[in-house]
Amino acid sequence: MSSLIKADTQGYSFQTTSNITSSPFYKLAQGRTRPILPTFDSPVEERTYRKEHLAAVFRVLANHGHGEGIAGHCSVRDPVKPDCFWVNPWTKSFARMRASDLVLVNHAGEVVEGNRAVDASATSIHSALHESNPEITAIIHAHGPYSKAFSALGRSLDMINQDSCIFHDSHVHIPFGGLVQGREEGVRIAKSLESKPGKLKKIAVLENHGSLAIGRLSIDEAAWWFLSFEMCCRAQLLLDAAVGRNSVGGLPEDARVKIIGETEREFTKKENGSPEIGWLGFAPYYENLEWETNGDFKL
Repeated sequence: MSSLIKADTQGYSFQTTSNITSSPFYKLAQGRTRPILPTFDSPVEERTYRKEHLAAVFRVLANHGHGEGIAGHCSVRDPVKPDCFWVNPWTKSFARMRASDLVLVNHAGEVVEGNRAVDASATSIHSALHESNPEITAIIHAHGPYSKAFSALGRSLDMINQDSCIFHDSHVHIPFGGLVQGREEGVRIAKSLESKPGKLKKIAVLENHGSLAIGRLSIDEAAWWFLSFEMCCRAQLLLDAAVGRNSVGGLPEDARVKIIGETEREFTKKENGSPEIGWLGFAPYYENLEWETNGDFKL
């Protein structure tokens, strides 16, 4: 008898299993079932899943105020043609994105499938990142207000809460080079994200611009890192304002800010910073969107 439980029988957007030790989330909860990662019978089936989840990401970003005019672009690698990726068409509203709206682009930045135009900065950045590292499955770039403000400070997050620990030694700064239209910016970001072979950082802080998140496992993972980093930037800016941080970024001597220690931050990052947890972190947003829209984004 199968231990798998269909998504809709428990109200989740993912399957669960009663064989709890087989789940990567086994030790993180109590009870008779655990979530499991999706599996696919074919690359074509996985393509459908990835496109639907990418469309969902755009709508969630819009719901959280990250759909700023025509700015922003997100992509996911195509499992059928791994040298191509699906990305949003230029000027299409994040709030109305559907899977059928997405455009397929190759590593040369050329449109392979779809009739709508694609932002030049999207093709240049995403094509370079996807081509540079096959471990990159997905990329999120949007103009969040808090990461945009934080990016102008030129410094890293303080480890002031358990959420910021996810990004300990996992976000890198990219100096502002003007409006992106060439492939060079994507190459520069790719080199900065991979500090060591096989060690990809989660976030590129594009100074005076915003943030870019990557997912090794899924578009869901990249979306959760982006949303979580945005909330961490908000907490950081609130702390800075509360303690009166000085003009060179130093904390006042009497601020009494508790910074999480090295051992604790490494442990927390290990527990909460895996690609699997990134995937799971986005699941409640997907579930809510599916309920609110009756799955319209999948069309």
